[in-house]
Amino acid sequence: MDTRDRILKAAATVFSRYGFRQTNMEIIAQEAGLSRQALYRYFPNKESLFTGVVEDLHRAALEAGEAAVVTATREGRGLADVLYAQLDARFGHFMDRLEHSPHTEELTEENTALAADTAARYAELLREAVTRVIRAAITVDGLSLRPGLTPERLAHLVIHASRGLKNARPTPDLDRFRADLRQLVDLLVDGALAAQPDEPARTRRRASAGHR
Repeated sequence: MDTRDRILKAAATVFSRYGFRQTNMEIIAQEAGLSRQALYRYFPNKESLFTGVVEDLHRAALEAGEAAVVTATREGRGLADVLYAQLDARFGHFMDRLEHSPHTEELTEENTALAADTAARYAELLREAVTRVIRAAITVDGLSLRPGLTPERLAHLVIHASRGLKNARPTPDLDRFRADLRQLVDLLVDGALAAQPDEPARTRRRASAGHR
């Protein structure tokens, strides 16, 4: 692990432990095993360091989602299973790091204030990634969507509904989120898929869900 990564890991730990307001550069330097002067060579202030932590968290969450897609696809899972794996890995990455922090609300507020551009950029990357999964299911598995529904629109609906579940409780509850996400994705995918002329609804559901 290089010095910058060590600093980001230490900062994430300290922000989670003390919140944003009570954290200072001296505490982070101590956690990272550096002098404060050495820390300032990488980050000029606490705000830039917090933004770096958020950027790193978004990047890792997106990568976790992509890895989950690869695994679920290799296992021959259907669209609902692949989407669930992708979103669970992505949102779960965030929630797992906030679940045991007593400062979740404060950190969320600072994230909105200091890292809105970063969040918006990664939200667009997530939308593109989910759209690719849906397009792949249409191309490879021969699925089709209901008239008037596009892969982009379905991706938008799935992501925003999932984000609503994530933000539904002041304190993260990863187990409850995963149970709700599983049901949500199943319902949205089942409702989005158009039945083929000779295909009963229950067959369509099996195609969307794959092997569970």
